[in-house]
Amino acid sequence: MRGRASPSFSFWRTGLWSGFETAILLSSQPAITFYVSSLLSRVLIPRSSRDKPTATQVFFVNALGSTASTLALYPLILSKSRLMWRSPSGRRQYRNLLDVIRKTVRRSGVKGLYQGWESQITKGLFKYVVVVEEGEAHGLTSEYERQRSTHSL
Repeated sequence: MRGRASPSFSFWRTGLWSGFETAILLSSQPAITFYVSSLLSRVLIPRSSRDKPTATQVFFVNALGSTASTLALYPLILSKSRLMWRSPSGRRQYRNLLDVIRKTVRRSGVKGLYQGWESQITKGLFKYVVVVEEGEAHGLTSEYERQRSTHSL
């Protein structure tokens, strides 16, 4: 049995579960986005308006934070997609995360790890705009501001 995956482990590496290890790593993206956005708000928003930043300031700081975290983790996003893909014959092209990275760098260089990043950034920005608009449409933004102003008294 040496060198062979046990049957229970091989189940986790096939079908829907392929790429699961990468998905676990990607679960840190919201935390990274929050941290970078917080850091950028301290650096980019003037101290006088940090308590009540404008909608434009909030949008740009959060958009930059989201973009930075996406770029940092994009090789994992790409790897997860490639791990889940199968050829029409049903054959897997990659064995694991390191195999994806090694073959991609060998074939296209480090630049290949960022193939298609533009669409991921665009998707993230549109998603953020929709969330902000939905929040304002349902009064969530004004409720947040109301709570914030009452707690600061």
